[in-house]
Amino acid sequence: MRLGYDKVRKTLYAAALVIPFTELRFGFVGAGEILLALALLMLLHLNGGNIRRSPTLSPLVSFWYAYLVLISIGFVYNLVILGYSSGTYFGAAFDFLAYLVILGTLLMLGDERLYQGSSPREFFETVFLIWGIVFSILYLLSFQTSQIFGLPLRYYNYFSPLVENVHQAAMITSAMPFIMWYFALNHGSWLRRTFYLIVGGLFVLMALESGATKAFMAVVVGSVMSVSFLVFHKITLGSNRLLQVSVFGLLASAGLVAAIENFDMISSFAIRFFQENDGSSARENLYTLGLEHGMQSFLVGYGPGPHIQLIQADFSDAHNTVLTIFLQGGIVGILLLLIAIYRLVFLRVSTEPWLLGSLSAISMYLLGGDILRRLPIWLVIVGILHLSREKHRRPVTRPVRKITPLLADSSARFRPSGS
Repeated sequence: MRLGYDKVRKTLYAAALVIPFTELRFGFVGAGEILLALALLMLLHLNGGNIRRSPTLSPLVSFWYAYLVLISIGFVYNLVILGYSSGTYFGAAFDFLAYLVILGTLLMLGDERLYQGSSPREFFETVFLIWGIVFSILYLLSFQTSQIFGLPLRYYNYFSPLVENVHQAAMITSAMPFIMWYFALNHGSWLRRTFYLIVGGLFVLMALESGATKAFMAVVVGSVMSVSFLVFHKITLGSNRLLQVSVFGLLASAGLVAAIENFDMISSFAIRFFQENDGSSARENLYTLGLEHGMQSFLVGYGPGPHIQLIQADFSDAHNTVLTIFLQGGIVGILLLLIAIYRLVFLRVSTEPWLLGSLSAISMYLLGGDILRRLPIWLVIVGILHLSREKHRRPVTRPVRKITPLLADSSARFRPSGS
């Protein structure tokens, strides 16, 4: 069997099929990670041992390169200066290897040679179609049984398909409706449009039935952002870029002024909402301890791994991506995150309301959960970047050479003298 890029893509489809489901792992590594490693080796073999970086994924790849260097500096500072007073060696190694897997996956999915004979849009539409079908089947089965092959489909009444923690599925199901609806509105076939609309609706039900407050907020915020930007683009349709930026700036300024004037009411509501959904004040205590600990190494953090010490010799994850980055990489890590978000949202995806809605949904887990090690979420973000680029990529046209004059000159060159 001849190895080709199509075989690499098929291996990646198989990996994507199982990656979201953590109950299918064998220890820390599962079939998905093994298939990813195999696909990377196959791609390297086809490419002659190199990976070509694509500008499409530069916001993500640049962040991860810089972040890995930064947390290495934080680790050395923690080890040499602080006597490794924060974290464990196992936790540091586990996180660092997980981050390397994510970076390797991003580099692989950013190499455009991977898509020879296909396209990034076709590839990621297939990946998301696989997820749509598999999650929908599991969701419908969950009404008949709470387990399949001894693995959970529901945790009590909450939809929790083949995962150890309900949030591992909820962060995916809350981001996927908007991608499904993006395909529905940008597909030629009415049959596929209908399918994507229905599956998008099913993903909303899955997210809401997860019982996770963050999933509910993700669906709400994603919907508001999608509709708001859809209306904004309809209003400014045909306008030049300067006018669009001006209108957006005006609306953003008005929103900021309204938020400042009602700051007390908004902050009071936010605090009350957080406390009502924070059982036994567990998150409040965790975030307070994490912030206090992070301030003791606020510049470069403590390196990879969990750093919130709850009991003696036991460190916990922050369960908040922003706080995790602050603990691991300090204020420099937060700056890297802000730069990546700016490049991702404002320079790449801001013209696609439904894709922006998916990113907005993910942002709820950025603030209230930990997505740094969650490979499926990075696959979603990579897909969003590729889809956004493919939508606006202009076809490459080559200038047509004029053949007739060239032939005329050639005939003149070989014309016998005196003729």
